[in-house]
Amino acid sequence: MPQALTPAQIRLLIATNLADASNITAAEHRAVEEALIDYSEEIDVALDTVNAVLSEAKVPVYIGMVQINALTNTNPVGTDLIRAGNFTYAKTEASVGSDTIQFRVGLPTPFMNSLNYTVVFTMEINSSNPPYQSAHILSPVFRINSVSEFSVGLKRENGSTPGIKLHMEIYNRNY
Repeated sequence: MPQALTPAQIRLLIATNLADASNITAAEHRAVEEALIDYSEEIDVALDTVNAVLSEAKVPVYIGMVQINALTNTNPVGTDLIRAGNFTYAKTEASVGSDTIQFRVGLPTPFMNSLNYTVVFTMEINSSNPPYQSAHILSPVFRINSVSEFSVGLKRENGSTPGIKLHMEIYNRNY
C-alpha cells in the first residue's frame, strides 16, 4: 500500500484538483478519491493495531462506578442509578427481593465485538461508620448480556446497608 497523504496534503490536492469553476479531468478527480481511500485504509490499519494491542493488554478497557444509595430493590424497574466513568447507563432491573439489587450497565462501544470480557469489582461503603459495622454484602456477580451491556447483582447477607459505590473495571478475557 502506498504511503498515504496527510490531511493537509489531501486538502491541498482537493483545493488544486477540485477548484471552483475548473474543468478537472477524470484523472485529477481519481487522484483525490485515491488519496482519500489510501488515508482511510491507513487509519483502518492503525485501528486494527490498537485493537490488537488492547486485546492482549492487562489494563482495563473501560472503568466506571455505579452508586447505590441503599441495597434494596425498591426502585422501579428502569430507574437510572448514579454512574461515572465510561458507562453510558446504569438502570435497575427486575425486583428479586428486599435484600438484593440487580442493574444493567451500558458500555460506550461494543467490546471489540466480543462477549469475551470480565468485570472486576471493588466496593466502597458510603458511611461514616467503620466498614466492619456495615452489613455483610456478598460478592457482586455479573452476566454478559451483549457486546455493549452487562448485568450486576448484589445481595445483602444481614444488617442494614449504607449506600455503596461499586467501582468496576472491564478487562478483555484473553485466556
